[in-house]
Amino acid sequence: MGSGAVIEKNEGPFAISNSHFCSNDLGKKPNHQYQAGLTLRNSELVSLKGSTLDNNEISQIGVIGVKGGIQVNNWETGQLYNLRTQNFTLEGNAIEGVGSTQQVFRDSYRGGTDWTTFQTTVSVFDVPISQLHPFSGWQSVTGQDGLSSWSKPPDPTAACSVTSGKDYWLLVDSPSQTVLRGGSASFNVSLIAFGGLSGTAALSFDGTKEVVGLSGSLSSTSVPLSSGVATFVIKVASGTPVGTYPVTLLATSGSLTRRVTASLVVQ
Repeated sequence: MGSGAVIEKNEGPFAISNSHFCSNDLGKKPNHQYQAGLTLRNSELVSLKGSTLDNNEISQIGVIGVKGGIQVNNWETGQLYNLRTQNFTLEGNAIEGVGSTQQVFRDSYRGGTDWTTFQTTVSVFDVPISQLHPFSGWQSVTGQDGLSSWSKPPDPTAACSVTSGKDYWLLVDSPSQTVLRGGSASFNVSLIAFGGLSGTAALSFDGTKEVVGLSGSLSSTSVPLSSGVATFVIKVASGTPVGTYPVTLLATSGSLTRRVTASLVVQ
């Protein structure tokens, strides 16, 4: 996925506070659309308060999604409307990119060029009438953010410096795959160890035997914890019913078992 966190197709309100998003996806997936400490995809009424975003590729906060919005039914009224990313509130956060390649904000439709830096002397804020303004100009033209200000944050690396125990992550490269009946889908599985953990993990999977016509296989059932990788292939028979099926991958190393679930959409 590439992000520390993704908020997707959410009507809100959704609140995040006192959290840390640090050093995500460093050099792992160049140009991946989800690369950010925090990614918003067609979600509104999200608030971020008292949190740290530091050293995330390729931006600290990323805004992506379907242009014009995603049609959803309002969870309270049932009314159909286009869900867009809007009404995003930030308060008391420390946000910092490291080096020349990391952006503070990135908009997938503008490539981040309008939000690259927040300085009152640089015209980086774009308004709908295609005028660029410094932050003070943005406040004047739009009438928004009148109580907002920008200042150099305290050292954000302190919040990101944590001492971890021995553990590992089990990751899958895609949360969902779509396949036609009679075809197959592949998921790339990877392990990342930290805290000095070493050795191997046994891989297995669950969720295919329960569905008619699904069968799965792993390229390896024993992989090293240090950057171990494997490929998980699901074959779909022509008689498999159309639908969405959850499939769970499991990794076990000693007493530590980790799980990740992906979706297979059969059409």
